[in-house]
Amino acid sequence: MGTTRRLSIVLMALSVLAPAIGRADIPAPFTGSRSSSNAAQIFATDGWANGGFSITWSISQTGTVFEYTYTIRQDTGAPLSKGLSHLLLEVSDAFGTADIWDLSGASLNGIATIVPPHHGNPGLPATIYAMELDTNGSTTPTIKFKSTRAPVWGDFYAKDGTDAGSDVYAYNKDFGKDPASFADFSGFIARPDTRPIIPEPVFFQLGALVGLGGLGMLRMRRRG
Repeated sequence: MGTTRRLSIVLMALSVLAPAIGRADIPAPFTGSRSSSNAAQIFATDGWANGGFSITWSISQTGTVFEYTYTIRQDTGAPLSKGLSHLLLEVSDAFGTADIWDLSGASLNGIATIVPPHHGNPGLPATIYAMELDTNGSTTPTIKFKSTRAPVWGDFYAKDGTDAGSDVYAYNKDFGKDPASFADFSGFIARPDTRPIIPEPVFFQLGALVGLGGLGMLRMRRRG
């Protein structure tokens, strides 16, 4: 294969893989929790305020597949005083229904951009592109799913119904803001990334192509 053709293949590979390699999102840990008892973590109303709402995540990885588990309770581990109607979990506009499978503990009610004010999501503080996970009013929701998208910091919004006429909802404190501008990520939770993980063999093959291309360019320069 000629040097020029080899370099063309390298450039084509880079153009395809560059978005996945040049990830701007901030990686999040595989375990963590946030609580409405901490004003720097979660804002919540009525029965979910003051420790009445906490969200814990646990993520495991097998190869390029991540299994996400979100558990929502009170701080004490007791059931929610008001059942969870649905959870909005931030994803990106490149995320589709094919990027989530083996969902349990909830049903997927679509992936869309939601702009406030929104009658179904009172108190939503900013626009979010999210998947809506319906839990049918569960007071002990545990939501699981699999995806090839790795965990990064992002947003959530949770809603019940009303409590004595007041809307009951919760969201992460720094909802709608860019995690990259923070040193402390207490105001975010882990959520699926914009792009999938690239298997290691792809990187090895790309590295080999780049290496060969580089050698070819070096030879051309020496001959010039």
